[in-house]
Amino acid sequence: GQSQLSLLLAHAAAHRWGRPAQVLAVDRDVTRVQRAERRAHALGLSHAVVQRRSEIGQLGRWEDEHAAAFPPRDGAAAPPGPPHLAVALHACDTASDDALAQAVRARSLLIACAPCCHAQLARRWSELPDRLVQLHPLRTIHTVPHLRSETAAHVADALPLSHALAEASATCRQAAHVTDAMRVALLRAAGYRVAASEFVAPEHTPKNRLLLAGRLRAGVPATRAAQEEGLAEYVALKSATGGAGIALEGLLGSVGIRT
Repeated sequence: GQSQLSLLLAHAAAHRWGRPAQVLAVDRDVTRVQRAERRAHALGLSHAVVQRRSEIGQLGRWEDEHAAAFPPRDGAAAPPGPPHLAVALHACDTASDDALAQAVRARSLLIACAPCCHAQLARRWSELPDRLVQLHPLRTIHTVPHLRSETAAHVADALPLSHALAEASATCRQAAHVTDAMRVALLRAAGYRVAASEFVAPEHTPKNRLLLAGRLRAGVPATRAAQEEGLAEYVALKSATGGAGIALEGLLGSVGIRT
């Protein structure tokens, strides 16, 4: 909540990794943006970090945003390539989907996302018809160890979804796990290799899941096969849990992912 991640990344890039970076930081809160700008100036990082006050979903094309934040000094620089890294730390609920969609559209080479406040799917589940929806084998959850172990702590494969959703707190827990499993599947469908893990101990924050994605080589048969598998996983998972999808599904329509 202090908008410090951008400063940390820029400082580490320059002074620890020896590879100075340009960091475009996005926050919707004007107070945090102004505070971060003052801190960047105090740290001598104003040239490396530009604060952009905006909702994530309202950002423009990566090329346009980069050009506005870091205008070429000679006025005729070549367009930037894709970003090396897109990071989203605890963007609330569907803002994490907005961040992932922006990263995919920009063809970011790496994506690191720690989601937060998984409310949308729980809300959609609460609107499902009052019928038994069987939990079929959930391939995406089963193939990502962290998601598998977390979900297995609450729900057995054969339980009706209605049993899992009988208690509001259980609904929220399940929605969080399934939301991130759906995000994993959709990122795979978008051409990324994806893993999930805990990045800090749960006593520091329960919102400690980190989705890491690396872009696969485009256009090769192995990547196309992985994309088709990821899309099939999402469709199956969505169907198995009552037919309610997540925001990222619609947001990725602009890059050709159709379910």
